Amino acid sequence: MNFLDKFFAKRKHSFEDNNLIISSSLKDFVRDEVLPGLDFTENFFWSSFEKVINKFSIRNKELLTKRRKIQEQINDWHIKNRSLDFNIEKYKNFLIDIGYISPRSR
Repeated sequence: MNFLDKFFAKRKHSFEDNNLIISSSLKDFVRDEVLPGLDFTENFFWSSFEKVINKFSIRNKELLTKRRKIQEQINDWHIKNRSLDFNIEKYKNFLIDIGYISPRSR
């Protein structure tokens, strides 16, 4: 099965609601398990969800890019330092330098 076949097969089991493409299983779950007992409609849920996605999608992409770069630095550090005795202070300083952890406040 090529890419387009897979794409359209997935689309057969999804719905477009507002500007979102939602899998039928997620749509069913929200309708049957999440919304009962709540005081809003399915349409309100999906339109609100779409607003959240639109508001945070750019920031989310930025954070995922940052995370990927940090992970690459960590992987490189482990490769370059694999033959050395592990030094926890050196490693902590490295993680602070690349922004993975913050130094402790005193």
